[in-house]
Amino acid sequence: METGGWTNRPTGCSKAPTFGWTESERKMKRSPPGLIYTILVDGNPVVALEANAREAAELCREEWFRADLSTLSSDGKSLCGLGSKLQARPATEDERSEYSEGSKEADASDDILFVYLVHLDGT
Repeated sequence: METGGWTNRPTGCSKAPTFGWTESERKMKRSPPGLIYTILVDGNPVVALEANAREAAELCREEWFRADLSTLSSDGKSLCGLGSKLQARPATEDERSEYSEGSKEADASDDILFVYLVHLDGT
């Protein structure tokens, strides 16, 4: 499990934009709380986050997310290539456990927390 990324945190979990939703909208959209989704890149689990099904699916269509994934690598390979397919699905028990462990390292915040399920080069 790796954490880090978008907020230039040296060790910690990464935070992401909140899709332009207001704080009250984000709280209303969080149903049920604690549901963890995994983002697959070309069928491989890459990152876990707390979201609902719609939020996770929208994230897969976000250009900024694809662009950020393409700047990260694991074992010398980019996490996301030009033609890569991104999909969201509910996390497995192991992925939920990794998310839970990773979230313990993060600062409390209302931002979306990403926990990487792959080793990130340079971390």
